[in-house]
Amino acid sequence: MAFAGPVLSPTAIANDVWLSRFRTTLVAVLGGAVMGIACLAFYTSFEAIRSYAVRSQGIAPEHGWAVPLLVDSFIVVATGADLWFTTTKARRAWWEVWWPKLLLAFAAGVSFVLNVAHAQPTWAARGVAAIPPAALVLGVELLMMVLRRATTLRAARLQAEVEAEQAAAMEAPVQRARIQIEAMRRPRRSDDELAGSGARAA
Repeated sequence: MAFAGPVLSPTAIANDVWLSRFRTTLVAVLGGAVMGIACLAFYTSFEAIRSYAVRSQGIAPEHGWAVPLLVDSFIVVATGADLWFTTTKARRAWWEVWWPKLLLAFAAGVSFVLNVAHAQPTWAARGVAAIPPAALVLGVELLMMVLRRATTLRAARLQAEVEAEQAAAMEAPVQRARIQIEAMRRPRRSDDELAGSGARAA
């Protein structure tokens, strides 16, 4: 039977130096991997959507490059906006919460449909064509989940530092008042005692 260890608070996890360095290294490695995946996925998706847009004759051939940029760029923009709102920790209206998520779902859905529509009408071709948009969305979203968690830990550490500073600021006046009270309670030596002490010293 396995026993679970003690549950650590987010503040304790955020303040650990080793864990902090490990998280920084891990985020850097994940960021590089996701960036590579995103570049490959964006390139293949770009070619597929551009080719389909030109073939559909819905846009001039010389402007075909704009369609994949308009579609796939919104995936990154929507994810970045959602991450920005998450890191601010500010209270938001319901539409501010759902708008980036809906925009991400819409852009990912359009990219998926256009990539699949570009492929040959076979299950194998459509399955392969679905890989680039799926890799782009899943890779970027996974990285955003890691960054959201890292932001939460950072916020916990900052909150702990602020609370410690506030506690120290509140304790300082109390400590000064305590010292003054102790000084007032000390018995004072009378003038006769002071004169006697001076005579003995002479």
